[in-house]
Amino acid sequence: MAHAENDIRYDGKVALITGAGRGLGRDYALLLASRGARVIVADNGSMPDGSGEDAAPADEVVAEIKAAGGEAVAFKHDLSQEQGARGAVEATVAAYGRIDAIVHNASFAPLPEDIDRFPNDVFAQMQHLNSFAAFWMMAASWPHMLAQGGGRVVLTASAAIFGTPRSFAYGTAKASMLGLCRSLAATGMSHNIFTNVIVPTAATRLVSRFPQSAFLDWFKENLPPEKAAPVVAYLCHESCKLNGETIAVAGGRISRIRILETLGQIGDGASIEEIRDLMPAVMAEETHFFPADPPSRLLKVAELMGFVNAEKNDDPFGYKRQAAELAAKGQ
Repeated sequence: MAHAENDIRYDGKVALITGAGRGLGRDYALLLASRGARVIVADNGSMPDGSGEDAAPADEVVAEIKAAGGEAVAFKHDLSQEQGARGAVEATVAAYGRIDAIVHNASFAPLPEDIDRFPNDVFAQMQHLNSFAAFWMMAASWPHMLAQGGGRVVLTASAAIFGTPRSFAYGTAKASMLGLCRSLAATGMSHNIFTNVIVPTAATRLVSRFPQSAFLDWFKENLPPEKAAPVVAYLCHESCKLNGETIAVAGGRISRIRILETLGQIGDGASIEEIRDLMPAVMAEETHFFPADPPSRLLKVAELMGFVNAEKNDDPFGYKRQAAELAAKGQ
């Protein structure tokens, strides 16, 4: 098949995609493979509630990619265990000699439950499959990305970051992706390792839990998983310079999610009554700013409180100095 001159291609690149046996991950894998990427389909075939294992989904996606002329291998170990998560990276490098992109999409969704009845093991498993697995995979892939001159990372959050009743494990795990992304983005930017978060809304297996309604029919028709794939694929491309962003996609709609902070009110901090009286103005969103990172936020707060930054110091925590010192030592 001929390729247009301005097509975005991934020839020679290698992508590790977790949860790629079904739903969103499957569409990510198929699209990247169709554009030349060699793909690791990482999926142990668990059910939506996190139980069980099934080798078939990963094998089927690999077979589909190969039938279309692409290259792929399956990895079917449990990513919620350190050996499995690090093993996924090791299998990627063993198969293709490099790792250019990681899309961490694997997860499950426990049934809602009151917090005093929520199982400890389910809460822990959710954190391990999301936060810990992402940490372990990045720890294993970091030296490879540094050596090859860069990489792209896409972590998966959810609209659950805005709060879902009785969804404690899922909301906590998905919100953690934002903090991990920002730290990875700040650390990797000077090494051409860019990290972003995707917040997809799509008709996956989980919609089977929705009550039957006209809205559910509309949801299934208008928000298919494949419409999220081009956004994720773009974030994986070496030409994409977005870093530390949270991008939402639902059907053909793409948007940016940001955390804002109101400019607030300055008082003496001397009494509870003062806090009570200031709170309506504190909560008003008419005036706000978007903190880029902790140092810039601290400088903004200091400025609001009367500090004049005559030296134009943009490194109040010493992060840049520390990074420069480590670079000079070759670390």
